[in-house]
Amino acid sequence: MNNNKEIEKENSNLIKKYFKKNKIPKIKELEIYKGKIINILEDYVIIDFGYKSEGIIPLNEFKKKKINIGDKKDIMVIKLDYKGNCLLSYEKANKFKSWIKIKNAYKNKKILKGYIISRTRGGFIMNLYKNISSFLPGSQADIKVIKDYDYYVGKTIDVKILKINLKTKNIIVSHKVLIEKDIEKKKKDLISTLQIGQLIEGKVKSIISYGAFIDLGGLDGLLHITDISWKKIDNPSDKLKLGKKYNFIILGIDKEKLRVQLGLKQLTTNPWDLFLKKIKIGSIVNGLVTAITDYGCFIEIEDGIEGLLHVSEIAWDHELKSAKDFVKINDKLKCIILNIDEEDKKIYLSIKRFQKDPWEKIIKKYYIGSKHTGIINKYLKNKNYFILNINIY
Repeated sequence: MNNNKEIEKENSNLIKKYFKKNKIPKIKELEIYKGKIINILEDYVIIDFGYKSEGIIPLNEFKKKKINIGDKKDIMVIKLDYKGNCLLSYEKANKFKSWIKIKNAYKNKKILKGYIISRTRGGFIMNLYKNISSFLPGSQADIKVIKDYDYYVGKTIDVKILKINLKTKNIIVSHKVLIEKDIEKKKKDLISTLQIGQLIEGKVKSIISYGAFIDLGGLDGLLHITDISWKKIDNPSDKLKLGKKYNFIILGIDKEKLRVQLGLKQLTTNPWDLFLKKIKIGSIVNGLVTAITDYGCFIEIEDGIEGLLHVSEIAWDHELKSAKDFVKINDKLKCIILNIDEEDKKIYLSIKRFQKDPWEKIIKKYYIGSKHTGIINKYLKNKNYFILNINIY
């Protein structure tokens, strides 16, 4: 009896020594391990990965990849049964590693290369690291609107991950953000070379109601309608042609917002400066009515020079309430310059001053105490006086 106990104890010690010397690792499912190919069968590959028994991987997981006995591969344990049999996967191990790369790339905002395998509704299906599918929206494929989606299929392009959903394994990527980043860098490089007052050539990129955008070679500049011509214009198309190149002068630079303000009229002499040299208060000028308002009308004296003819300076008649009752567009008028505001560049005109003020004559003839005959036009009962119509001329 004692002999049996001694034998059992000795066997137990031998087993402990064996396992201590040949440690068998604790294997977990869905973990990655390093394995070595020890045999290649018709349908399976036998892998030794340090466990008490070898594992198997379906041969088709290696697809066209050439493998040899002795090759070392990263594998994932898919299933362990109670008998110690191990089902392994080479594909899932690679996919898991790729997901780790994907998450790190997203976290570190890394640029990845993606291969567009097909088009789909609203965009493209793209492969990252060969075995991870992602979605490239059409709006994120380029900075311009895509007309031919098939053109992009089969191309490898740089992308950046915009969003990852780890639960659904969905990845959204963008190529557009990289283009925009590159464009922004070029804009910053270009704007750093510009100076206010610098002469620069640009092409009219687009014309809008308040001016035009000018392509300066990678950077757009704004040409406001008021800086196109000294003469007031209603439509920039009157002076600019789409796609044509012009010389401009830089009026302002905002390096933070990457904005450049341009001028075109500043390349010619300001007609106002020439006008002041030859015209003074009291000068007689001829002009064309260009605009009419209730309070008066604007008269173009010279190209780019306008003056205001106020309604009170049209006639001595105080009943005249609107300039529309007296003038119309394109009327030619002779005017006297009443005043010049050099600071605000404003000219005030008159046409009634060509005649003497009739009130001077009236005051002499109709002095206080003089007697006259007239026709009663109106009686203002509440004010207790009559309004008479008297021929004063």
